[in-house]
Amino acid sequence: MKNKEQKKKKESISISLLGKIFTIIAILLICLISFIGIYVVDKNTVKNIIPEYILGMDVYGARNIRIKPEEEIEDYNDVKRIIESRLKYMNVEDYLLSLDESTGIINLKIPENSNTDIIAQYCITKGEFKISDTETKEVFIDNSNVKEAKVQYNTSTTGTTIYLSIQFDEEGTEKLKEISNKYVKSTDEEGNDNSKTIDMTLDSSTILSSYFTEEISNGMLQITIGTSSDSTTLQGYLQQASNIAIFLNTEVMPASYEMDINRFVYSDIETKTIMLIIIMFAIITILFSIYMIIKYKAKGILGVISSIGFIAISLLLIRLGNVTLTLAGIFAIGIMSIIEDIIIILMLKQNRENLTKKELNISRIELLKKSSVTLIPLAIIAVVFSLTAWEPISSIGMVIFWTILVMIIYNIFILGMIVLKPTFKE
Repeated sequence: MKNKEQKKKKESISISLLGKIFTIIAILLICLISFIGIYVVDKNTVKNIIPEYILGMDVYGARNIRIKPEEEIEDYNDVKRIIESRLKYMNVEDYLLSLDESTGIINLKIPENSNTDIIAQYCITKGEFKISDTETKEVFIDNSNVKEAKVQYNTSTTGTTIYLSIQFDEEGTEKLKEISNKYVKSTDEEGNDNSKTIDMTLDSSTILSSYFTEEISNGMLQITIGTSSDSTTLQGYLQQASNIAIFLNTEVMPASYEMDINRFVYSDIETKTIMLIIIMFAIITILFSIYMIIKYKAKGILGVISSIGFIAISLLLIRLGNVTLTLAGIFAIGIMSIIEDIIIILMLKQNRENLTKKELNISRIELLKKSSVTLIPLAIIAVVFSLTAWEPISSIGMVIFWTILVMIIYNIFILGMIVLKPTFKE
């Protein structure tokens, strides 16, 4: 009977040891992926398929846009307000905008990305929308009559059609009803087309020139931008409709502006400053590692491996999660790695010899309770900060969110497996 129990215990130890080895190998592989990457051959070049870090304006730099008025107006504050509303409509939350009230010069700093040039152009576009008679140029409807414009689509067997739907206010609805009855298809006695048409324009560009096929009494005008089954073509139609909607949902610029400066400027923060911060946290991590190895010997080495694995997984998820890293966000990574080191040390401290499985579970529960005292307030901060528009605060929130997520899963399922002992007292 005793031999069977000893054999069962040896098998349990072997399985636990095997699981520990596989877990360590998995952590080392993740470290390689996170710190080095995964490289594949793409069109005769080697490319890392792991996304690059997204650096914030304070770390990397920003596009500096300066626009100046071509004409004088009494109050330039309206210009600033309109630009802010356009930025909001385009979901640009991270920006620095200033106005020189005496000259009307606008300075704007925004992150550098694929949409930056479009955003810069929208800052100087007047955005004057008109529906007018093609021949006489009499204006019937303008921006002041637009209640809301939105992009819609409809999918059928022939493909997907992109629409721009414009809902007019009460006055615009009446005017649209009137002109939809007047500007219709007609022919003379000889059968020649003498239809009266309207032009729909945005600044100097004509959106369409046509007549109406039916009365529109509900104040809703639907404009077909295009139909296609090709994703690239549809993306173009979608962008075109979105561009028009931006100006219809915001006011007309009260003055004409021109681009004065439009260039990328690197951050004032030097690379060595960032490196000093990274080195500072690296030294703290090394000190924790030395302490773990001296205090807990072989278990301490496993604790160090766990610590490095936590950092690697956190950094990988930050990259995959498209988190913008500001200087504050980099600090947050360092702080969270220190918190994880403290949790590892606490687990090593509680990992005493000859624990029963029951005692071990109680020990883990107590550790989770202690960790929750720190993690719950941090999780609340992370959610609040993540919803903030200001980039440095948002960066802290997103970093804390991902590292807490890693911390919970990692400490419950991974850390215990490689740090806790595989043998238990009867």
